[in-house]
Amino acid sequence: MSEEFSLNYHAATIQHLGIGLYKQLPQAIAELISNSWDADSHNVQISIDYKKKIIVVSDDGNGMSAKELNENFLTIARNRRLSDVENKETKEYGLSKLGRKVTGKKGLGKLALFGIADTIIIDSIQNGKRNSFELNYKKIQNSSEATYHPKTLLYNFDTSEKNGTKITIKDITLKSITRLDTLYDSLSKRFNKYSRENFLVTLTSNDGTTFELDEKAFIKSIQPKKEETEFTFNFPEDFTNIESNQSRNVIQVLKNYGITGVVFTKKTPLAANKQGFSVLSRGKLASEQSTTQFDNRSNDYFYTYAVGYFNIDYLDDDNFKDFISTDRQSIRWEADEELLNIKSNLNKLIGIIQREWKQKRKKARDVKAENTIKRNHIILQTNLSVEDSKVINNISKKLEDDNITISDSDKQKILDTVTKSTQSYKKDHSVYKELIPKNFNVPSYVGTKIQMLREEMIEAAEEKEVNRFILTQGLLLRAMIESTTTIYLRKNFQEATDIIKEKNYNCKLPKNESEIDTLAFAIKYKIMVQLLSKHGKITNRRVSSLIDEFENNKVNKHLDLLMHDAENFPQFDTLKIIWNCVSPQLMYAFDDMNN
Repeated sequence: MSEEFSLNYHAATIQHLGIGLYKQLPQAIAELISNSWDADSHNVQISIDYKKKIIVVSDDGNGMSAKELNENFLTIARNRRLSDVENKETKEYGLSKLGRKVTGKKGLGKLALFGIADTIIIDSIQNGKRNSFELNYKKIQNSSEATYHPKTLLYNFDTSEKNGTKITIKDITLKSITRLDTLYDSLSKRFNKYSRENFLVTLTSNDGTTFELDEKAFIKSIQPKKEETEFTFNFPEDFTNIESNQSRNVIQVLKNYGITGVVFTKKTPLAANKQGFSVLSRGKLASEQSTTQFDNRSNDYFYTYAVGYFNIDYLDDDNFKDFISTDRQSIRWEADEELLNIKSNLNKLIGIIQREWKQKRKKARDVKAENTIKRNHIILQTNLSVEDSKVINNISKKLEDDNITISDSDKQKILDTVTKSTQSYKKDHSVYKELIPKNFNVPSYVGTKIQMLREEMIEAAEEKEVNRFILTQGLLLRAMIESTTTIYLRKNFQEATDIIKEKNYNCKLPKNESEIDTLAFAIKYKIMVQLLSKHGKITNRRVSSLIDEFENNKVNKHLDLLMHDAENFPQFDTLKIIWNCVSPQLMYAFDDMNN
């Protein structure tokens, strides 16, 4: 065998398949990592000297002999899966010596290096023999023949070093070499086979910075931070109890193809470059992350929250067919009917996850809204009515809407404002609470006017300064008594007129319901008390004492002052006495109106 190495190629092959496809460092390094995996490496070391602009990638894999370097590594577009039979008994193709499913197939990965540099040195050791040579892109381009002989550095040199391969990248043509942390992030997304025990990739720079790509790297590159992750959907584990027959069929189809995956959703929208789903095959990136991975019309807001990946080994299991683009940015779904079926069902699966996400998110929002209310001291200190509680609950839920971005403190401030505007709060935290008996309530069936009067009382009682509201509250109290007695007497018109006749009240006998309005304020109250006794709401023996209480407290006189005396009107304590005097009878009347 001649002690030289040969690269066989066709015109412009290096230009089109090297520089034409690979112009970024992460893609080129990813191809070398892929080769190390296929060579059964357990450790890969990537060292970058940013000052000297030199990159060294070394592994502890099987290494290559001089013959393998010539026939395998230096042969462009060689499909090793069709030429290497690793299992002599089963004649199984596409496996490494240790039984790994190899990721290389097209035989073009080696050319990726010429997209970033002009000089590549290959140094490989196998079974005590070391071989190395230098490839130079400019010399390849200047060669007039279809065969290029790299510069031989070592040929079958005896060595005691262990098997492995080292590739040195020099004369780098990139304007700047990708930062180590950025390179780490990019490489993390390209493989799901990193492992401290079986395949650890270490990145180091000349300043001592080190990153390790282990089993956590891939998930870390995909999943939002744990505290920012809202839901996780593992396929197929989390879809065993799904009820819909149509959905079960979708899941079964994908399970039949051995597809697995995970979709994460973030509590808040993801950055645009963090959204979408990637596809891996044999643990290697087959199609980069995209929101339109399975459907070009994916425009639902769900996609701004979702990120994930799917393992589809079927894509790369056929050693004859090729469905993955060389740059691994897309998949040729339309090239195979089964692939189209997979794509269609993956799109349906995303739809299933989307519906599950919306349901879970709604429940989570409701719980969050509920907890926000529970943390609000003003709400906790207020005896909210059913109606007011509904209002506050609805507003709290609205504040958790996806389209609203607002801090927790601002949510609390909004709920404070809303709560303070409710009638419940005003009843509990204003002069209303001090003035009106605690058990006084106006049922909804008593009529609009009385309801409005009660609301006006609450609205007018916004502050603790009692004297400020005496006039208003007194007038509203008179109106409340006047309206209640009038409505009650009208409702019981015939009985009311009978009482007037019986008690010989000094007033004109009403001929119809409308004339009830003309009766004196005090007389209407007395008739109401008589009617309440007649209807069994109060005992007969209490009638006289209640009427006497009304007269002794001078209810009529004090409330008349509000109407006719510009200078004098009852004070707060007097109004409170009047309320305590009349409120039970008013509530008995409300109750009787419902019968």
